[in-house]
Amino acid sequence: MNRPSLALFLASTFVFANVVSAQQAALTPATAVKADGQLPSDPRLVTGTLDNGLKYYVMKHSNPPGRASLRLHVSTGSLNETDRQLGIAHFLEHMAFNGSENFAAGTVINFFQSMGMQFGRDQNASTGFDRTMYMLDLPDVKPETLDKGTLFFADVATRLSLLPKEIDAERQIILEEKRTRDSAQWRSIMHALPRMIPGSLYGERMPIGTEETIKTMTPQDFKDYYTKWYVPSNMMVAVVADCDPAIMVDLIKKHFSSGPKVARPVDQDMRLTVTNSDRAIVFADKELTNAQIQIMRFDTPVGPSLTISDMRKDLVDGIATGAFDRAIEAKVAAGKMTFLNGGAGTNSQLGMFRESSISASGKPQDWQKMLGEITTEVRRSTLHGLSAKDVDAVKSEILSGAEQAVQTESTAASTAILGRILAAAGDGEPVMSPQQRLDALKAVLPTITADECSKRFTELFDLKTAVFMITLPVKEGVEVPTEAAFVAAGRKALSVTPEADSLSNGATELLSKAPTPGKFAEISQHQASDVYGGWLENGVRFNYRFMDYKKDEVSVSISIAGSTLHETAANRGISEVAGLALGRQATSKLSSTEIRDLTTGKKFNIRGGAGLDNFSISLSGSPEDIEEGMKVAYLLLTDAKIEDAAFDQWKTRNLQTIEGRKNSPQGTLVELAPQVIYPPDEVRTKALTKEQVEALNVADAQKWLSSQLATAPIEVTIVGDLDRQKAMDLVATYLGSLPKRERIATTTFASERKTGKPAAKRVIDKTIDTKTDQAIVVVGFDGPDLTNVKDVRTMNMAVRVLNTRMIDKVREKEALVYSPQFSLNPATVLPGTGTAIFVAPTDPTKVDRLVEALGEIFDEFAKSGPTDDELLTAHKQFAQTLEKSMKEPGWWAGRLNNMTYRGIQLDDMLSEAKDMEKLTSSEVLATFNTYYKGKDAMIKCIVRPPMSAAPAVAPAAPVPPAAPAAPAK
Repeated sequence: MNRPSLALFLASTFVFANVVSAQQAALTPATAVKADGQLPSDPRLVTGTLDNGLKYYVMKHSNPPGRASLRLHVSTGSLNETDRQLGIAHFLEHMAFNGSENFAAGTVINFFQSMGMQFGRDQNASTGFDRTMYMLDLPDVKPETLDKGTLFFADVATRLSLLPKEIDAERQIILEEKRTRDSAQWRSIMHALPRMIPGSLYGERMPIGTEETIKTMTPQDFKDYYTKWYVPSNMMVAVVADCDPAIMVDLIKKHFSSGPKVARPVDQDMRLTVTNSDRAIVFADKELTNAQIQIMRFDTPVGPSLTISDMRKDLVDGIATGAFDRAIEAKVAAGKMTFLNGGAGTNSQLGMFRESSISASGKPQDWQKMLGEITTEVRRSTLHGLSAKDVDAVKSEILSGAEQAVQTESTAASTAILGRILAAAGDGEPVMSPQQRLDALKAVLPTITADECSKRFTELFDLKTAVFMITLPVKEGVEVPTEAAFVAAGRKALSVTPEADSLSNGATELLSKAPTPGKFAEISQHQASDVYGGWLENGVRFNYRFMDYKKDEVSVSISIAGSTLHETAANRGISEVAGLALGRQATSKLSSTEIRDLTTGKKFNIRGGAGLDNFSISLSGSPEDIEEGMKVAYLLLTDAKIEDAAFDQWKTRNLQTIEGRKNSPQGTLVELAPQVIYPPDEVRTKALTKEQVEALNVADAQKWLSSQLATAPIEVTIVGDLDRQKAMDLVATYLGSLPKRERIATTTFASERKTGKPAAKRVIDKTIDTKTDQAIVVVGFDGPDLTNVKDVRTMNMAVRVLNTRMIDKVREKEALVYSPQFSLNPATVLPGTGTAIFVAPTDPTKVDRLVEALGEIFDEFAKSGPTDDELLTAHKQFAQTLEKSMKEPGWWAGRLNNMTYRGIQLDDMLSEAKDMEKLTSSEVLATFNTYYKGKDAMIKCIVRPPMSAAPAVAPAAPVPPAAPAAPAK
């Protein structure tokens, strides 16, 4: 609902991890809602404004306990750049970690890591079109820690050094980050944005900037942008911490009050004029694999929601587009649409304009059919109205989501609460508590009718004028239309007069009666961990741990042993097809749409699919509705059905993916990497081929799935705020009633886990035909099996230290990559195939130096191991991560899931913190050298483009002339 366009979404989420935006709840009394009243604010928030204009929002919250999360929001981004400053807002964000008045250049990352924090996770930042965000998640709430964190933010706000040497050093890192974006999809965005609203800055201010400006912007450019836009009146600080808010308010006043007292700068004119004539955007690239169609309408923006009336208008828009999407989803699931995905959305973008759009994607050769189908559905809804059933379903989902937010708020993560604060305050809206939002929804939703939503949908999607956009691959059999031809095709498609859909009542219940419960044969408690384990009489394994650290949340994981592990070259991929029944959730008696409709408004999510050695079904949600999810799981375990449409869509997507791999560095890596990790004849780990996909069919996959569900060993794990007896009753009823089967064990299917050794030469270096100017480098060596607990822990310590060294050497000092990723991957399914692997994209001209530098890092570590300081930092990082993680239900669910299958021991889980703390440098060094055999023996997989790579863009019509600039504000 209310989704932004794909182009805008991708364009505005490209830097680090954006701040989570979610509606979370607050424990506040119900508040009366007046139809014409102002929206309320969360009473727990301590807010204020300093004399210099800086705003602050502080809340006490104890999850995680003893921690603090801080955010600095600067209300400026790329839209305030001048032509010569393109990319400077994002570049400046990087410079915040490169020296300030109180944090010398080169010390920021190491300083916070010495506290046990991790760069990229606990200290991070992001830049968008209209805002820049800095984040710190501090490990404790000691006065000195909070003081240092606030001081750092104050330095970022007004006291950055911006040293020329540091600016020059960071240029190459920015260019490498820009390189990571390069792809056919990115090129399509860069082609489309300037043409969406011609003449506006919207299409000319991508936050990453241009190569030319990144290379040439001067220290004076930084100072000009920084001193104008980084002023307290243009900022806010948000803090959610397990401490008295007064402490944080005092620190904010202490460190930020000295900032300059100047008026908030006025955002520069966006030169925005919304045009009212048909036009087209056509883009074709040989490395695209599917067709994407969008029909867009642009209007003046809607302001922030400040009143109940504003909120009601937003809800009507969201319900209208949501109801349309539900109808489309049902037709796609039934195989009635040619396209694979389709829907509608409307949203105000960046306070600049309102975009309403419909979209569809699918086979390139079918773009004309897709265009006709999605426009027909829009016309059907505008002529005959939306389904009252779909409108009511969307309203039910909104209400149940709000209720769940209230129920879970007291133990919601501090970062989620920060997301709620920043999302509202950043848009100039009141920061409502979830209880206040629920109260408002209860008052407003019943007054919203299907007729009202239908009328609004017609207003939004009448499309008397529109921007018609299509992206296509350049390939034989695909007609790439001219812009004029595509406008004509779109206008013709919108002229149809379809009949109304016939209504269907559908199914009325999931189960006519509950299955006969089975019985537990054994149940025991592991005292130290408070984990219960047991066996049902039919052989199903049960793991359980009560946890109310997250109130009113419970997760259920059901693992069915087998799946891909049983496959051969003759039926490779059949398990993935079989898993569609679990992912789509359909049975022989209930379609996936009927199950969706019957569970609408219930507070649970369910998903499923196939893995390398198991099928899985996972549930999460409120304890009050988890039984409804268990009913669906039971139906899948006893009568799962692969829908024909699901298979056809899976086949289409996979064939498109396979076709696209040959011209994509990332895609080619998917094919080549298994060849340097696994033996040549190990087909189960290889990427699917076109021939394998085309050889599969529903009938064979259905037999494969049904056979395994009927007999395969099962392990079920429940973790969360659910009483043990209730959990056992649910398991006895919905899994204990299944046919008897062998008990799951580490020896289950042991004969099928045996695999050979990789080829003697484990080096692949391939140049592919691509215009994407990006190489992908994989370098590493063998690692331990998961069951070798000591080696896994010791190698994890080595990997942590090596990641820090890689950040220092291949990112900060040599700028060979933007984001080095080195990880340990212990073997779980196929013993003897564990790895320690580095992977990152890079400049094709830097490949050889990158590989050499990694070898140098490994060789140096193999000689002397970690230093005392490195080991101390790694110890702190592990200790703080484990201390926080072991409170989380998700951590326990992840460890207990498949615990018996994987041979995980509870005592080992509990000893992890102490065992890691005891590790010495000599132990880390010795274990590292057990697996690392020198740089000449390293695993290497390199995918390169031709050295003359350049963007592969098909000729397109000229850019429409720029619209006249809007009058200055």
